Amino acid sequence: MVAEEADRFAIGRLDEYITSAAVGIRILLAGPQVDVQRASALALESGLVGEELILAVTSDRAKRVFCPHCKARTATLQGIGAIVPCSGCGRNLEIYHHFSRRTASYLGFMAGAEEPAGRTTPAGVGRILEAIR
Repeated sequence: MVAEEADRFAIGRLDEYITSAAVGIRILLAGPQVDVQRASALALESGLVGEELILAVTSDRAKRVFCPHCKARTATLQGIGAIVPCSGCGRNLEIYHHFSRRTASYLGFMAGAEEPAGRTTPAGVGRILEAIR
């Protein structure tokens, strides 16, 4: 089970605070990575710059994975390289190490997309690919 995201009240209060803030403000965001990155994305979208934010991540287990096919974000406890089903379109997504501060999520790409349709991997190659992952 994935930890609950920052509640709407906390995000709403942060938005109010940022809206009334003066230039040069400093904001410390602390908590699980999914919450810190979501709040950070909101702050950057509201016009703050990275130098005005201090991020303190207490746990990085929970992640959000962005699906480029349907734009959904899927919450998961799986690590980089794992395959998770998209909560929007159901495609199997491999969690890529690229993290977007704008979407506050890791990029997911369709697992097996590099294999041409109808082709299978030659014998032995699968074991080599697994060994290097």
